[in-house]
Amino acid sequence: MAKEIAVQFRFFFELPDDKYPTLLLLEFQYDKEIDWYEVKVFRGEEVIAYLNGYANQGWAPQVNNLWVAEAFRRKGIASQMMTKVEEYFGQVPLPATPVADNEAARSFWDNYAAGRSTKGWKDQE
Repeated sequence: MAKEIAVQFRFFFELPDDKYPTLLLLEFQYDKEIDWYEVKVFRGEEVIAYLNGYANQGWAPQVNNLWVAEAFRRKGIASQMMTKVEEYFGQVPLPATPVADNEAARSFWDNYAAGRSTKGWKDQE
């Protein structure tokens, strides 16, 4: 009997907008064998955000890469991805790479660590 080595879940969430709401799909994947996770956010078929890192078997997971397309920044998408990783592993993931030379990343991490991240989204059932 083959053992299950991967976890995957998907769900939709909506970005609030004054005129038209935007429905996005978040996809989370975790490969237990290599202890690597990734999160992708799609608008239709286009990837508009990406997050990945080592889970460290659920103990102090790290974030290696975090990217959101410029048109979708400051809307809570990075916070949504981080929240799903945190909920799955039960630990707050922290950056594994320096962000001192990246103003957008530094601003995000400062706000996220202080609990001031944007939470303007809502899950769709």
